[in-house]
Amino acid sequence: CIIEAMPTIGRKFLMAGKSGLNITTSKQNISKQYGKSKEWIAPMVENFGPKNIIEFCQFLGQEIFVGSSGKAFPKTMKASPLLRSWVTYLKKNRVEIYTSARWKGFLKNDDLISFNGKLSHLISYNHNDHLINSKATILALGGASWSRLGSNGEWAKILCEYLPKNKTLLIPFGPANSGFRVSWSKHMMKFAGKPVKSVAININGIRKKGEFVITRNGLEGGIIYHLSTFQQNKIKHIELDLIPDLSVQRICEKLAKRKAKSTFTSFLKTSLGLTGVKYGLLREFGYPYPVLIREFAKTLKNLKLNVEKKYPMDFSISTTGGIAREAVDFGLMLKEIPGVFCAGEMLDWTAPTGGYLLTGCLSTGHHAGKSAADFLKLKPVN
Repeated sequence: CIIEAMPTIGRKFLMAGKSGLNITTSKQNISKQYGKSKEWIAPMVENFGPKNIIEFCQFLGQEIFVGSSGKAFPKTMKASPLLRSWVTYLKKNRVEIYTSARWKGFLKNDDLISFNGKLSHLISYNHNDHLINSKATILALGGASWSRLGSNGEWAKILCEYLPKNKTLLIPFGPANSGFRVSWSKHMMKFAGKPVKSVAININGIRKKGEFVITRNGLEGGIIYHLSTFQQNKIKHIELDLIPDLSVQRICEKLAKRKAKSTFTSFLKTSLGLTGVKYGLLREFGYPYPVLIREFAKTLKNLKLNVEKKYPMDFSISTTGGIAREAVDFGLMLKEIPGVFCAGEMLDWTAPTGGYLLTGCLSTGHHAGKSAADFLKLKPVN
């Protein structure tokens, strides 16, 4: 039995596929993408990783292709066909799905156990409260971002009633895979929605090549999400390398060849490829330009972009925090509430986009499901 709080199932999954569902990655040895939580999450990813996820999608009738960057997508580039096939398969296998049904916690008594070794869950459904008894439960209640899609983090308040007060078993939520707010001048607003490609970003000594997108409110996209996820300290500026494939010396050599009749703007365009949004960023944060060639070359390699803060948590793709590793056993079962397993973003781990975040969710879900089956001593079904 699946209890879904929203009127339809899988809303955040559908949002993940809005611009093409990057379901996983074809890259090898991806455990480092899980940061400090890799020792905890990596074994689950290795047990049910990219290869298994691709096979699962194909089992559901969805063909997968891998792009040049190693990202894996359904051939349809949409989440809805995969979700429909998934739900159809569940229903054919006698899984009951209740939507607009919110989990409100356990029936309160001394030991949480009602009778016959079952837990009693209080469910709000059709404007009434109902009790559902279960021998095993998997909670996959999400983090605390995009609350309008269902993941509001309210479950943490419910679990606090049942977990020891003297232990830090619930880590406060924080934004991950988040954009940075920037107060743009008027001339930069015309670049909203434009990608900035073939650049590198440095944040607190960590460097990554890739691309990002200018928005009306700041910076979003690939390398911004990746670096913001693992940088929890306050960031006042990021360093942008507009020409990552050229050294300072090589840029100096090119700048020295400028002819008197060539305007500075056209020379930057023809010699260094600085046009459009890249030139806009240079003008926004590098003007007035240094007079000395070498100093100007350094500016192109280390352009300081002033950022205000990360996007609010509810506008971040995912969150840090949640149920601490110490709160669950190896099977992801809550130590304080036997028979209750946890999976996905509600656990205290994080990963960048690019297939790693969804891979982690699916891997922990598979692990929790297998653990619940083992707990019930169920036999595998072909």
